[in-house]
Amino acid sequence: MGSIDYKMKKEMWEGSVPVVFDLAPNEVTSMEHPTSLYMLLPRMSYLPLVTASVRTHFLSYAPAKEDEMWFDHDGVPLKWHLPIGVLFDLFDGRDKMPLSLTVHFQGFPTKQVMRCKNAFTVRSQFFNSLKEAILLKYGSAKSILSLSQTEQMKFWEAVVQNKADSYLSIRERLFSDKKIEHLPVRALINGFGDEWDYDLKCIQLPIAPEVDGKEQTLESMMKYLTPEVVFDSITNQRKDNVVVLVQGLQLSMATPVWWMVEHCAHADEFVYVAVVKRA
Repeated sequence: MGSIDYKMKKEMWEGSVPVVFDLAPNEVTSMEHPTSLYMLLPRMSYLPLVTASVRTHFLSYAPAKEDEMWFDHDGVPLKWHLPIGVLFDLFDGRDKMPLSLTVHFQGFPTKQVMRCKNAFTVRSQFFNSLKEAILLKYGSAKSILSLSQTEQMKFWEAVVQNKADSYLSIRERLFSDKKIEHLPVRALINGFGDEWDYDLKCIQLPIAPEVDGKEQTLESMMKYLTPEVVFDSITNQRKDNVVVLVQGLQLSMATPVWWMVEHCAHADEFVYVAVVKRA
């Protein structure tokens, strides 16, 4: 394992993505159609934490009897517990900027998306994911479980306010001296068949830092997680129409996964790998 570049980690935190919001046409009840709302959203954050102004912008144009606000992209309901940057990567945001999202106040898709009543729901989901990542990474979640309520609040506020320095200072104190046992990675796949287009497929398995005495690389990991999706079964080469993105970057397949975990992980300590099929 090599050294950690904290300047790069901070740059990852400071990344943003352009998004345009429009109210679903069938939910517009006013004579005047609302204008689109353009926003630059933090990659590390979550939709429920940064979309209060979206509700304010569109609510007066929507039905009086509202359900919980939710979003879709080209008819696919968005899972709010995934970081915004991951959603952007999964739906080809780089090639279709800004990413177009449709706002809904009715018909919440409970079969595809968990309900999110308030920020406390997001906080609970975040800490559950964080505990899972830490347990995978270090073999114990004691460092998180032992945090006081005050420390937990400071940690969460750093996520909500997208403050890299605050987050990294807490993270350094909690995890800097611990040995990595497994690499917390989630691979998300979009565009590979009707059964996956609507409900995104997530693959998560324990990833060892080394394979046969060699560093686990992005290539060796993807051959383990998604061999039939990313690589041609005959040539064993990566398919030309498949893009693998980590924090919006198309990294070399030779990149060590430990490096990705230390530099490209989201706030919940998971590395999210977006595997996208392009025409």
